[in-house]
Amino acid sequence: MGLSKFFCKNKWLYSRLEESRERLYRIAYAWCHDSALADDLVQESLEKAIRNVDRLYDHSALNGWLYRIMNNCWKDYLRKQYHHVDVADDELVYEGSSPEEAYELQNMTVRVQSAVARLPMGQRQVITLVDLNDASYAEVAEVLEVPIGTVMSRLSRARKALASIVLEQHAQSTSSNIYPLREIQ
Repeated sequence: MGLSKFFCKNKWLYSRLEESRERLYRIAYAWCHDSALADDLVQESLEKAIRNVDRLYDHSALNGWLYRIMNNCWKDYLRKQYHHVDVADDELVYEGSSPEEAYELQNMTVRVQSAVARLPMGQRQVITLVDLNDASYAEVAEVLEVPIGTVMSRLSRARKALASIVLEQHAQSTSSNIYPLREIQ
C-alpha cells in the first residue's frame, strides 16, 4: 500500500500513531538510554506498523501492538550488538522554579534514570511500560510474551530495587558533601 493511499484511507490511524510517538520514545529511551537510538527504534517501529497495518485486527489494541513491535525492534537491535555504551543525557532545565529546585529535580531525575539503568532488562521493560506509560498488566504480558504473574513479580521486584537504589544514592550524595572543619591553632 502506498503512503499516500495509507494516509488518506487511515486518517484515524495516522493521528493515533502521531499521538503514540512521544510515548514510544519515552519507553525506548528508558530501555536504551540513548536519545538517537531511541529515536531510531521509534522510527523503525512506526514504519513497521504502517507497513503491517493490515495485521492489526483490533483497533483498540493499537498501543499494545505498537509496544510489541518496538520490543521486537529492540530485541533485533540487541542481537546485532556485542556491547552497549550509555551516552550522557542532556541537561534538564525546568523553567519557572528556583535554581535550587531545578538542581534537585535534575539530581532526582539522574538518580532515577541511573537506578532504572541498573535494573535487569526484564524489570526495566516492565516498570517503564506500567509505571511510566500506564500500560495494563495484560498489555505488558502480551508485549513481552510472558505470563501476567511474571509481569507482576518483575514489577514488584523492580519497584523495591528502585527504591533501594535511589535511597542509597541519596544517602551517598548527602554524606559525601559533609566535610569536617579544620581546627585553628
